[in-house]
Amino acid sequence: MIHRFRQDTPSGSNRARDACDDALITDAEAADLILGLQDRVTRDRAAEWMDGSAAAPALRLWRALARRCAGGYAEHAVAPLTLAGWVSWSTEDGPSARVALSRALALDPDYTFAQLLHRAINEGLDPEPLRRCLREQHREAVSTAEPAARAAKKAPQPTKRPGTGGSGPAGRPRGPRGGTGPGTRTTDGRGRRRAGRNGDRSRR
Repeated sequence: MIHRFRQDTPSGSNRARDACDDALITDAEAADLILGLQDRVTRDRAAEWMDGSAAAPALRLWRALARRCAGGYAEHAVAPLTLAGWVSWSTEDGPSARVALSRALALDPDYTFAQLLHRAINEGLDPEPLRRCLREQHREAVSTAEPAARAAKKAPQPTKRPGTGGSGPAGRPRGPRGGTGPGTRTTDGRGRRRAGRNGDRSRR
């Protein structure tokens, strides 16, 4: 998504640019991203896009996601608003950072990340120590992921048995349409279809 925003830079008035950014995200993508950012660990990883070439598209993305949180979903805007405040502060735009963080705290006064950032800005602190911490977090994540990725590439692939080819006993394809895992549809033994259970997703 950061790459998509980087590749498509809008122009014109603020309202026109916001409309262009909103059009870059489908409703389904926005829902996935907004719900994902409710998880603290995921939010902290997203905060790593706070400087360099990623900062501007990240800021536009967080603002676009916050605009999607309307009506009964307004409280979900706290995370993207806080990220927008963080990127604004990191890129030396204190006034925009204060606006975003004030909006986040108006929705949830107990949101710790927004509290800490808002206090740091008001006290005139330098964002660089936090940037260094997030850069180190990113390096550690990359160094941990790379060996696992190399090991996965070297792992021997299972050999297909003749005649199986990923199909069921009657030649039906396995997978989302033919499987029986969570989220698929099966029959109840009387010829009627019943819906499988979807995994529960809770907000932290």
